[in-house]
Parts: sequence; C-alpha cells; structure tokens
Amino acid sequence: MFDSSGGISRQIDIVVYRTSYHPVFEVAGVKHFMVESVAAVIENKADIGSKERLRQALENIESVKRLDRTGEGKNYMVMGFHGRGEDLSRDNPQHGVWGAIITENSLGRQVLAEELNTYMHQKPRSLWPNAYIDISRFAAFYVKEGQFGVNPCLYPEDASRLVFTDPDVPGCLPPLVDLSRLLADRLRTVGVPDFPPSKYFALSKESVAALKLPSPEDS
Repeated sequence: MFDSSGGISRQIDIVVYRTSYHPVFEVAGVKHFMVESVAAVIENKADIGSKERLRQALENIESVKRLDRTGEGKNYMVMGFHGRGEDLSRDNPQHGVWGAIITENSLGRQVLAEELNTYMHQKPRSLWPNAYIDISRFAAFYVKEGQFGVNPCLYPEDASRLVFTDPDVPGCLPPLVDLSRLLADRLRTVGVPDFPPSKYFALSKESVAALKLPSPEDS
C-alpha cells in the first residue's frame, strides 16, 4: 500500500479494498493499492507462538495505519454521484484503515494480554490493531460502556476495554464469527474516500510536437 505523500506500508497478507472507484496496480504479479481504496487489512499468520512474531504482526498493521488516507487533509468522502461529503481527518478513526490479526496458533491469553498492554502503552490508539483472532481459542476486541450496557466497538479510540472471549463460557461464539461481525460492520460504515490523481501521477507539461485541433464549428 502507498499514499499520496510517498509513504509505503509493509507487505500485508489480506487486503480488503474497493475496485469501483479507485485503481489497483499490479507490478510483476504483486498488487499495489492506493491507501484510499483500502477498507481493512488482515495479518493472517499460521503461528504467533512467540513475542517476536506478535511484534512483527503488530508492526505490519501499524505500517498501514501510519499511511495518510486524508491526502494531507485534502481528501473527502464521496456522496452520491461524486458529491462532496465530510473531509477526511486523522482524528476520525473511521477514516483510517481497519486492521486485524488472525492466527491458528497463538500465545496464551495471559501472555498475549501482557504483550498487548506493553505495546499499547508505547503507541497511540490510532496505531493499535482493531481485533486479534485465535481461530480455535479466542477473540480479542474492544468494547465501550454506554447507556444500553457494554457493546463491541470497532475502534480503540472509542473503547473503554479490550476483552478476550472464552470458549468455555456458554453463549460464546466461534472467534471467526466475532471477526465476521466486526469486519461486516466496518465495511457497512466505511464510506468512499475521494483521491487527487495529480498527487499520485504527474502530468507532462512540455510537448515535443503539437497538433492544432479543428474548431468546434469545423467538426
């Protein structure tokens, strides 16, 4: 992934992106995505059985979240047929890229919680992962307390707690179901950011030869 300021992310396993409004480029069989087109990313690792592997996954997600979807504050959400909606802002978590980590073999919940706690104290909330899924054992996601009780929330900026599910508790859903619900909610609310082509692609200003065009009256 890359942004209009020249920022480039690390390689990511799964990218959820739009094709109806934003171009996608393929170079030597590798897809490259403008960050405005990306709604969510997922690090899909067979094994995160060590602190080092966890840190690598966290840093991969972080590298995407550091990219600028706002176009240096000039991008906006598209409304209807190319109408202008709200300006994109780095202060609005919905305007960033949503990122999750999935693994088949994870650190235990206690060790994972301790490592995530250390990471979260070192980084701003805007760089935290949005969910962590051990597909056979548990899911970790954010919740917030409100008027109607405690509810899951998509963004750490809005959260009061990070919770870990327990498959031994009655009513606990499979971790991938939790991920599906969170990802579906993200895609339902993400919106379509505009992008300035001139920030990504320079246009030649000098011409070697010119052809004079007929006037409209002559056509």
